[in-house]
Amino acid sequence: MKRTNKILIVLLVVALSYLFYIYTKKVEGLVSSAFDVPYKYTQAAINADIVVLDFNNYSCTYCQKMHPVLKEAIKRDNKVKYIPRTVSWGKGNEWGKTLVVASYAAGEQGKFIEMHDAIYENLPIHDMDKLLSVAVKIGLDTKEFSRDLSRSDIRSWADKNFQIFKDWGINKTPTLVIGPANNVGRAKIYRPKDGNPTIDDLLEQFEKARKRI
Repeated sequence: MKRTNKILIVLLVVALSYLFYIYTKKVEGLVSSAFDVPYKYTQAAINADIVVLDFNNYSCTYCQKMHPVLKEAIKRDNKVKYIPRTVSWGKGNEWGKTLVVASYAAGEQGKFIEMHDAIYENLPIHDMDKLLSVAVKIGLDTKEFSRDLSRSDIRSWADKNFQIFKDWGINKTPTLVIGPANNVGRAKIYRPKDGNPTIDDLLEQFEKARKRI
C-alpha cells in the first residue's frame, strides 16, 4: 500500500511539473509574440534598457488622456523602447480598424510613431479626408499612404494586435506591459489607477522594471 502511494505521489509530481512546463512555455510564447515587432513599428532610445508595450485604443478617453503623459515620461527617461499595440473592437467598427492600420501604413514611409502620435493629437478623426490631412501634416506621400492602407499585410496588424490583446486576457485600455529589454519574460502588467497616471507614476514603473534586469 505504501509503495502504491509513493508511486502515485511521484506520478502526481511529474504531472504537475509537466503542466507547469506547458504553462510556462505558453506564457513565454505570449510575451515574445507581443514584443516581437519590426523595428520600424517602435520608438527606441539607442541605450534603451526597458521596453514599454502599450495596449491602447484611439476611442478610449483614458488612453487619450494618458498618451501625452506617457510620451513625456518616455522622453524624460530617455532609455525606453516604446511599442504601441493599438486595438479596436466592436462589430462593424471598420473605421476604428482603419485608424489602427494608419500608423502601420505610415510606417512604410518611416513615420509609424509620428502617425500614432498625430492621430491622438488630431482626434476626433471620423473620415478619410481628415485622416489624409493628418498624413499631409506629418509629411507623408498621400498616394503611397492610401495604397498601403489597403494592403492586406498592413491591415492584418489590426487583427494581430487585437488577438494578442485577447490572448493576454486583457479587457480594458490603457494597459501597459513594462519589462527589461534584455528579458521581456520578466515584464509586468501595469494598469494606471483610474486611467490617469502622472509622469512620476510612470517613471517609478520604469525604475521597477530596471530592478528586474
